Amino acid sequence: MFKDRFIPVSVVWETTLKCNMRCIHCGSSAGIKRRRELTTKEGLQLCKDLSRLGTRLISLMGG
Repeated sequence: MFKDRFIPVSVVWETTLKCNMRCIHCGSSAGIKRRRELTTKEGLQLCKDLSRLGTRLISLMGG
């Protein structure tokens, strides 16, 4: 029934790239906040959308 439907089972979400920690172990290209980062309202809508799609795990990073 849903053979052609893409379901993101898990998502890694880097909520912001604004970070000045420069951790040795971090693979992020963080530094300054990007122009097109999601607003809180957009982020909450994304969470709702992912839930409706059937996403089981969201790993949050950033900040």
